[in-house]
Amino acid sequence: AAAALAEAISERDAARHEATGAAVCCSAAEQRVAEAAAVARAAEEELAVLRARAEDVEACSASAAARVYEASDGVAAAKAEAIAADVRATLALRELRTAELELEAQR
Repeated sequence: AAAALAEAISERDAARHEATGAAVCCSAAEQRVAEAAAVARAAEEELAVLRARAEDVEACSASAAARVYEASDGVAAAKAEAIAADVRATLALRELRTAELELEAQR
């Protein structure tokens, strides 16, 4: 009976030792999970910041594109005005040439 009791106590102590080891492993695993969760939260926060920056860049890009289109419209309007001025100058030169020819014909 004493031997059986000693064996039972030994098995109990071994089981306690294993349970303590398992608890330590579990605690370490919980710590690693908590650290991983903290890293994931930090990554999510950084991703949110990067998304906000990307939206800012996109808004700036859209604004710049709008300014380019406005400038293009201005250039097109200036070209149209220059063409119209050239046409008016050509017509004025024709009128002048016609007047010169009529004057010469009258002489």
